Amino acid sequence: MAWASVSVAAMSGVARAAGLSVIDVLQHANRYFVRMEWA
Repeated sequence: MAWASVSVAAMSGVARAAGLSVIDVLQHANRYFVRMEWA
């Protein structure tokens, strides 16, 4: 699942560039992974 680490790193970079807080990134990632689990 190396792609997961890459995705998290990419989301962190994008969020930082967009000025989002770490909490916003974590909440978005959590929803994303929850959808993956229930898909």
